[in-house]
Amino acid sequence: MEGEFLKGNSLEMPAQDNGQLKKTQLLERGQWANKLEFLLAVAGTLVGLGNLWRFPYLCYKNGGGAFLIPYVLFLLSCGIPMFLLETAMGQFTSQGCITCWRHFCPLFEGIGYATQVVIAYGAVSYIVIQAWAFFYLFSSFSAEVPWASCRNSWNTESCFEFDKTNASSNWTANATTPATEFWERRVLGISKGIEEIGSLRWDLALCLLLAWILCYFCVWKGVRSTGKVVYFTATFPYLMLVVLLARGITLPGAIDGISFYLYPDPTRLVDPQVWMDAGAQVLFSFGICQGSLTALGSYNQYNNDCYKDTFILCLVNGGSSFVAGFAIFSVLGFMSYEQGLPISEVAASGPGLAFIAYPRAVAMMPFPQLWAICFFVMVILLGADTQFVSLECLMTSVTDMFPTVFRRAYRRELLLLCLCCVCFFLGLLLVTQGGLYFLQLFDHYVCSGSNLLLLSMCQSIAIGWIYGADRLYDNIEDMVGYRPWPIMKYCWLYITPTICLGTFIFSLVKYKPLKFNKTYIYPNWAYALGWFLGLFCVLLVPLWMIFKVSWMKGTIGQWTNAKLNLTQLLPKTQCNIIQQQTASSSCTSANSWSITVNLKMMVWPKQNIRQLCRPENKTQSTAKQPEQCPLNPNNTLTPAANEYKGGAEMEMQIGMADFLGRPGHLPPKTPSQIAKERGKWGSKREFILSVAGAIIGLGNVWRFPYLCYKNGGGAFFIPYILFLVACGIPMFILEIALGQYTSQGGIMCWRKICPLLEGLGLASQIILFYGCISYIVILAWAFLYLFSSFSGELPWATCNNTWNTDSCVVLNNYNTTVNWTVPVNATSSILEFWQRRVLNISTGIETMGNIQWDLSLYLLLAWIICYFCVWKGVRSTGKATYFTATFPFIMLVVLFLRGITLPGASIGIKYYLYPNPARLVDPQVWIDAGTQIFYSYAICLGCLTTLGSYNKYNNNCYKDSFYLCLLNSGTSFISGFAIFSVLGYMSQKQGVDIAAVAESGPGLVFIVYPQAVTLLPWPQVWSVCFFTMILLLGIDGQFVGLESIMTSLSDIFPSQIRQGYHRELLLLLICAISYVFGLVLVSQAGAYILQIFDHYVCSGPTLLLMAIFQSVIVGWIYGAERFCDNIEDMIGYRPLSLIKYGWMYGTPLTCSGTFVFMLLKYTPMRFNNSYVYPWWAYWIGWFLAMSSLMMIPLTMVCKLAKGKGTLWQRIKTSLQPVDDLPIETK
Repeated sequence: MEGEFLKGNSLEMPAQDNGQLKKTQLLERGQWANKLEFLLAVAGTLVGLGNLWRFPYLCYKNGGGAFLIPYVLFLLSCGIPMFLLETAMGQFTSQGCITCWRHFCPLFEGIGYATQVVIAYGAVSYIVIQAWAFFYLFSSFSAEVPWASCRNSWNTESCFEFDKTNASSNWTANATTPATEFWERRVLGISKGIEEIGSLRWDLALCLLLAWILCYFCVWKGVRSTGKVVYFTATFPYLMLVVLLARGITLPGAIDGISFYLYPDPTRLVDPQVWMDAGAQVLFSFGICQGSLTALGSYNQYNNDCYKDTFILCLVNGGSSFVAGFAIFSVLGFMSYEQGLPISEVAASGPGLAFIAYPRAVAMMPFPQLWAICFFVMVILLGADTQFVSLECLMTSVTDMFPTVFRRAYRRELLLLCLCCVCFFLGLLLVTQGGLYFLQLFDHYVCSGSNLLLLSMCQSIAIGWIYGADRLYDNIEDMVGYRPWPIMKYCWLYITPTICLGTFIFSLVKYKPLKFNKTYIYPNWAYALGWFLGLFCVLLVPLWMIFKVSWMKGTIGQWTNAKLNLTQLLPKTQCNIIQQQTASSSCTSANSWSITVNLKMMVWPKQNIRQLCRPENKTQSTAKQPEQCPLNPNNTLTPAANEYKGGAEMEMQIGMADFLGRPGHLPPKTPSQIAKERGKWGSKREFILSVAGAIIGLGNVWRFPYLCYKNGGGAFFIPYILFLVACGIPMFILEIALGQYTSQGGIMCWRKICPLLEGLGLASQIILFYGCISYIVILAWAFLYLFSSFSGELPWATCNNTWNTDSCVVLNNYNTTVNWTVPVNATSSILEFWQRRVLNISTGIETMGNIQWDLSLYLLLAWIICYFCVWKGVRSTGKATYFTATFPFIMLVVLFLRGITLPGASIGIKYYLYPNPARLVDPQVWIDAGTQIFYSYAICLGCLTTLGSYNKYNNNCYKDSFYLCLLNSGTSFISGFAIFSVLGYMSQKQGVDIAAVAESGPGLVFIVYPQAVTLLPWPQVWSVCFFTMILLLGIDGQFVGLESIMTSLSDIFPSQIRQGYHRELLLLLICAISYVFGLVLVSQAGAYILQIFDHYVCSGPTLLLMAIFQSVIVGWIYGAERFCDNIEDMIGYRPLSLIKYGWMYGTPLTCSGTFVFMLLKYTPMRFNNSYVYPWWAYWIGWFLAMSSLMMIPLTMVCKLAKGKGTLWQRIKTSLQPVDDLPIETK
């Protein structure tokens, strides 16, 4: 980027004469002459062949007007935000798509290289379409267009001139049209397969050469020539489109074609392929992740309103696609009318539309040569625009990396010539007889689909999270004068990466090998070649990271900070501007690079540095593009020398504004040396939502309603409420108040009030870690069901799938009494989907079997979502819960309203609530009530303590506890109505008793309820609602558990973890380890292992013992009265006396009695009440349970061993709270 700064400060030797000076001086980088050139250039590269031949066909194929719904949603959530991001990056840095990443986030510079590889692939491959179009254009200058008749040398005996008069009489099965034979035999000379490359098509090679020559001269002088060419190439296609549209809509049959194009079919929206097509079309047609937007934006003036331009250009692109559909389908409707065929038999996409269907249509018009010329001129110009902009993007990237090499006289032109020659020779492969097979490989594996999804995800994460969405908002505001709409920021942070990742994983799950014309199967080496070309560009991102890390010197913290922090971007300023800011600056001569500044006197507020960077502070002579202005080790404001030699990294990665804001006499600390603050909730609402998300989970949906029905209906509320009052609410208040009082997580809080029992905190975190590893597999199952719901027919509603057996029957109101008992071993379709498709369950835990790789991908998706929800601690957790903790309630209300309006709902609700007091004499009812309280309130897991620790000291945690307990139990109660109303409908529909369909746990969520929704109208909609609710209910508890573990570790080692990016790296390590451990749960024996975790580790006796320890420590050792004083100091009044007695007596006695009774009634666990585990499986279960509880005595022994004095003195000292608690304890 060369402005007045470089022109006046370059390392040039005195020139001998003007000729020598022109050869040696650096040329300016250049800018658009005006805004119109930028708009036309971007419109030219966006509005291309994809608008003409892809969008109309996708719209027709995927539901007509209904396809606009997913298209617009993808456009708003991914297309426009990513479009703005890329354009703003280029404009802000005035750099191409490689060096711009060097400025924003050097560690992710590989994204720039990856986009350039993608665009190079596209430049080599897609230009062959222009060669075909040139061939057709030249062939149109004849008395009769050659594809209109069968009287040519290349035609075969099967050629048949199709028209309305012979459509129904002479057509044979193997007949081909003249347009097809012209395309396959004259233009392509296509071989039988990719194995037969065949000879070079020399006429096509000449047309290809012509296309490259045109591109060369369009890009020859950079934006000076490109900006002028687009006045014609970007506008003339619109003129041709209007002409063809005007001609098309006046043809007979045009209205039929247009109605076929737009007629809405909402049922297609349940097909996931429709949504994948919409997403791929948005990324493909908007030039996302191809670098062209960044390159074109880099030639804008700094204060150009790129935000407004984004909306204008996106509207132009989307509108062009829509209008092109009218021009295309009106002609296809005419073709259908003339031939007497359904339009579905003449509609095509891709090359089939441009080179077969449309030429056939124009051959039937009057003056076919005229319309053929108009059409193929439009095709050539649409492709040429995209082609030479891609070439300009490549050239911009190279010249920005090596400005002193290529921005000299004629060197750029020579580089461009070399690049065009190399691409031309590589492209000759595509004009051989097997060239079309190679082009399809490029198109399918490299230039669209999965690659663009992954790169979009990387870009949004790098900018949204690492560079910072708010920081980029500041940059955009600095350029355009106002901040963008807030939804853009949330798209970069959450929506775009989530949608792209979900679409990518779903595309892998639904992956089918590529076929040519839906018939020809490529050989294995061709698939390997396609995957290699596709993965090569994406792998550049991690490979570049590895290269940078290995190249850096210093510790891991130093290079992490250096590579992840941005290099400060400041506009290049003349010395006189800096002199206006400080009197103690010195400036070197105009022929030197260095501007030396005495930093010891420059103690400026950050906002002053920001004002210095604003364009309005620059004089007219210096109002050039912003440039990197880093600090060198000698305290000089100088561009890094290695940037002058080729744009490499600057030597020091210290934020300039931060540096200049410090006292100059002390060396500043790098961010990696500064421990971050612990953090607080942004508001009370964040705390409430986070706790609600943690406690309101799957237990409320799949466990409480079934327990209520099984244990006496309404009578079950008696033991439930008694346990809630005696144990639940007191322990809930205890844990939240403990965290808020100590401001410490689940381990350190016990070190504060009773160091000897610190093992209690360790035990709770081990249980939590076990739960995080095991219960997240439920989210993987739910993801599989959710994605499977986007299909024309729910896969568990039929027995026509590959996993179904001969015993499969479809349950409905017709066959329950007839077919269900014949044969005796019959299984339902949903049960086979669950056991054979989802779990592919083995015969026992002894047979581990294979990993279910689709489940492993969904498990990975769940962990990635959890990682980014917890990435920034309570700052990100608090924001994520605004959606994850509220949206499940919306889904629950929707399902509740739908359920109670179904026939038979009253029967189900009656079964749910009808009181049976006789059940209260069964002790198992009381055990179920107690374990449900501990399970659903997340007691003794450390989560509540962690969440409370981020509260303000005077937050009224006492009142919050009652609100949250009421909300949790109320949600459980309402869930019963939503669940049992649907089960009542299912019972009536199938004609069986409700006891035959009611289940708990995974059986309810993954068998019974999915079976019930298949009986509803629009089953896909209700299935999506239900499993979305399940996912959000589970994800809340999962990432809150992860946050609790991270908080505990960072509280123990604050100086190590709260520095730089140490926390993020530790979190990544924990997630990776947990994911690897969790793979055993997505094996064929995973369900058996999950039951062991659930039965022995994460519920029942373990939590009861933990509750006894907690209540004894606080109630008797620390002192219930003392803890009430602490709560009074925080909230201003003392808790209810009943709470204190609950800690001292109610909780320990109730839990002890329940624990003893459970041991007396203990029976070995069984899977599905039938499979008996081997003895070693029971031992593993008990070992896992004891591994957490043993932390308590082991920690006591360690504490006492390290103490001083007699044993009694050590015990007495270890039982005393520490001295740094907020108030003196009584």
